[in-house]
Amino acid sequence: MNFLAHALLHLDDPWVVAGTSLPDWLRVVRRGARLRPAHLTTLALPEGSPAYRLRTGVQCHHEDDRRFHADPGFETIAGELTVALRALSPDPRFRASTIAHVTVEILVDAALLGSHPRAAERYYQALASLDPHELGRAASALAGVELPRLPELQRRFLDARFILDYASDAGVRGALDAVLRRTGLPPTPRGTREVIGRARPQVVSLAAALFPPP
Repeated sequence: MNFLAHALLHLDDPWVVAGTSLPDWLRVVRRGARLRPAHLTTLALPEGSPAYRLRTGVQCHHEDDRRFHADPGFETIAGELTVALRALSPDPRFRASTIAHVTVEILVDAALLGSHPRAAERYYQALASLDPHELGRAASALAGVELPRLPELQRRFLDARFILDYASDAGVRGALDAVLRRTGLPPTPRGTREVIGRARPQVVSLAAALFPPP
């Protein structure tokens, strides 16, 4: 869910930007499809082609995940959030640890909205510059399956611009509830927004450590 964090260092290359978003998009458009790192490296793609650059973005996403999730600060904040969220609901279907993890990811993007004010606009401009059907063909080549729903998802993603909503605690909660609805899980319980607000300053510090000034 931290779309901006994955794309931040690649905003000048729209195909790489799209590749950094593709692993998360794939969960929506083709459940069960995966972009496995070992498989991606075996693909013979013309250098500089859309599929080649898209693959570069996917690989950057995977490398980022390894770096972000191994950071002690990430683990600490996610652990504290898990405890705070679990205290809000006795429902056994409420997956506090998963929601905590996603919340930290979203709040990293929220922090980047503040430290890189033009980044979100550049991110959306990069994605809007890509032909939807060419994107679908390139992504299908990487996934090894047809992705007919991807062009429509690209359009809806650009229309929603929900990364901008991360600036408020209510917007973060709304994003979490959207994920839960899509997976058939109960919504976040009362008190979630306050938990998000308490975590936000910690994640600002985490984002500064993950993305130090050049």
